[in-house]
Amino acid sequence: MQLQPGTLLKAGSYRIIRTLGRGGFGITYLAEQVMVRRQVCVKEFFPKDYYKRDGDTRNITLSSDGFGQMMDKFKTKFLKEAQIIAGLDHPNIIRIHDVFEENGTAYYVMEYIEGESLQSIVSRRGALGRDEAVGYIEQLAAALGYIHSHDIAHLDVKPGNVMVRSKDDRALLIDFGLSKHYDSEGMQTSSTPLGISHGFAPIEQYQVGGVSTFSPRTDIYSMGATLYYLAMGKVPPAAANVGEDGLDELPSHFGAGVCTAIERSMQYRRKDRPASAEEFMSLVRGGGQTTFVDGPKRDEGQRREPQRDVRPQPQREPRPEPRSSKPEGDKPKMSKWWLWLLLAVVGVICGIALMGGDGEEIPSTADMYYAAPAEETTKPADYVAVDSPEPVKLPDPILTLKSKSSVTLDADGGSGKITYTLTNPRDDMQLSAKSNANWISVSRSGSTISYSTTANNGESSRSGKITVKYGDQSFEVLISQAGKLKPVAPEVNTYKIGDYYNENGKQGVVFEVWDGGRHGKIVSLDETRATWDSRVTKNGTRTYANSESDGKANTDKIMARSDSKYFEAFAWCRAKGNSWYLPALNELKSIYNNKSKLNTTLQKYGTTLNQWYWTSTECVDEGEFCAWYVSKYGGDALYNLKNGSNYVRAVSAF
Repeated sequence: MQLQPGTLLKAGSYRIIRTLGRGGFGITYLAEQVMVRRQVCVKEFFPKDYYKRDGDTRNITLSSDGFGQMMDKFKTKFLKEAQIIAGLDHPNIIRIHDVFEENGTAYYVMEYIEGESLQSIVSRRGALGRDEAVGYIEQLAAALGYIHSHDIAHLDVKPGNVMVRSKDDRALLIDFGLSKHYDSEGMQTSSTPLGISHGFAPIEQYQVGGVSTFSPRTDIYSMGATLYYLAMGKVPPAAANVGEDGLDELPSHFGAGVCTAIERSMQYRRKDRPASAEEFMSLVRGGGQTTFVDGPKRDEGQRREPQRDVRPQPQREPRPEPRSSKPEGDKPKMSKWWLWLLLAVVGVICGIALMGGDGEEIPSTADMYYAAPAEETTKPADYVAVDSPEPVKLPDPILTLKSKSSVTLDADGGSGKITYTLTNPRDDMQLSAKSNANWISVSRSGSTISYSTTANNGESSRSGKITVKYGDQSFEVLISQAGKLKPVAPEVNTYKIGDYYNENGKQGVVFEVWDGGRHGKIVSLDETRATWDSRVTKNGTRTYANSESDGKANTDKIMARSDSKYFEAFAWCRAKGNSWYLPALNELKSIYNNKSKLNTTLQKYGTTLNQWYWTSTECVDEGEFCAWYVSKYGGDALYNLKNGSNYVRAVSAF
């Protein structure tokens, strides 16, 4: 689905070298700016669930015309992110070189950073020393002071969004996908999605309207949490836990100033935090004057070249925080059960905010802005040097057939699967599977190719083949089918989407059909409200029920567990019978896409599809705590804490 190496953009101004990374809403490429022979990153707006690119063409089309209005809003937000960054001019903020629309989508071009994120540095080396950690935080404070003076709050400050350039140790703030711009009165003028990076987001980011008015203190909390991460080598507790239990003991060798800055900035109440980046750094320095510098001091004692000072930008006068009706004094203690209940409820409310059509769920894309430096002795096979516009040759892919190379079927027809392995896949190659006979249908999912045949009513046998190809490698599977005269099959009921189904002891409304309407899937007439997993605790439970297309497989996996009774949504569906299950993410999207037809029939039975519904798909990135659900208002796929209470509909095949 990505652009191929060698593709030219903007009348030949940029040449694609390779793909750096993919997110839910975009693809980032390493490219060459042809006229100046400079390497850059090009970010392409490409929501993978809604856009498609046919073959090797560059043009993009919608997977369904019904997504047009929603995708236009998302593309506007994509361009807005680029325009926000392009309007900023600071040595510690990533630079945007160009913004343009082409191929039915949008692009922006940014500087290519060879280095790694603070998160990657700590993951590789462990907690940092005081001077190095403070040096990086000084640069982050300079960047935040600058954007705050322009009425912008970043709202996603964390180690993964701070890049460190290898050649000069300069820290750069990236990923403005969640930022908000405010007017002169401090009211927000932009509507970006509400994002939460657990451990780095303060409590107000869990609340609807919590960041609707400008306050630098939200970013100050996240900067303090980032300094905590550098000093401790681990993610801080979530804001709710900080409010209940406080922070772990901080390392004494960092000094009283650093410890005070962290503790003050991570206060539960916003008004108890430092009012600006400059005040935060004054605490770090023990209350003295703060001078922002370009880079940290290395603990390893390596020599640094003199750097140009980056002086702090003028700080805007902090606006008064909303006054509380509670008297001053010790911050209130909150019981843990109440806090977790708050988070569960807020998760649902945040979903509502995202469903309004203006929100885009933008993943953290630190790995798309840079390439990690190679080790002294070896380079990764796909490493691309900064001074070379061409990538090093990648290892050759190897395609191997695992299943049988020939299959014999009887005259009634049948189906089967072809399995294979593919090692060293390439971004510039795509696997294809084709049949040379119109009676053989072929489809592919992951590393499995499925085929089916129609019945052979002729007296003679017939044969065909399926060819699987990847680059210049291929294999063939021969399909042979016996022939015989068959009597005319008795009439069977056929269905179309929206029809009422009442056969074999099952009732529902049809939302998918195949085989001329003889087979398909139905959604239940009734619904309930339940949790995904009623026991979500501090440690969570990962089930690996994460298929996006096979809800029955997910449900079977859950119901085979010894603790299945805690999975209320799955248990309710399976109680209808062994063929009923909780739909997967793509199945629930299919239900939403046919919502109008389904509701016409459901209304006759006193119900409609107009709620938030659990899917059986566990969230891969937050698997211990979160699972996906789909809004029947906007059709957005969102994730929520598993112990949240959403609606449930069961699905069955016929």
